[in-house]
Amino acid sequence: MLNHLMTWIEGLLQCHGKAAVFDEIWAGIPPYPNFYHCGKTYQQISQWSSKEMRNFGRIVYPALAAALHDALPRHRAIFHRALTCVRSLVDWSLVVQYRTHTTKTLNYLADYLQEFQATKDVFTTYRTSKATDSIAHARMKDLKMQLNAEHAIEDEKRAKRGEALSRA
Repeated sequence: MLNHLMTWIEGLLQCHGKAAVFDEIWAGIPPYPNFYHCGKTYQQISQWSSKEMRNFGRIVYPALAAALHDALPRHRAIFHRALTCVRSLVDWSLVVQYRTHTTKTLNYLADYLQEFQATKDVFTTYRTSKATDSIAHARMKDLKMQLNAEHAIEDEKRAKRGEALSRA
């Protein structure tokens, strides 16, 4: 669940030119009790362990809020909606980890999920669906085949002219 959120956030940050700011904030988060911070920027983390993912859930909202705080007026509504979506999903993931639940905590979970469902559309332009992903892969495969065919034709023309190609 948080993996998808990570890709959505990355898309939002890159689209609005805030990825470097987010990285700087992420790397500058000081250590505190029960929190492990590897000291790397967000983009430098190549593999997320369960501990890192848990910490991601704890600090992604404040780091994102800090990165988006100086928004242009035309972006404020988008950023506010994105922050609301992230906050509701993070709050839901934190509450769902409780060992026991009461009617009150179940109501919180329902409210967080409802708020997430109402605001997740802000990320639709920054994520790909399975259908879009498969279309992109099919087009990439077609382009590679077309390029290989063009190279084969060029190689054949060179061979007819007596121009040899080195393996290099």
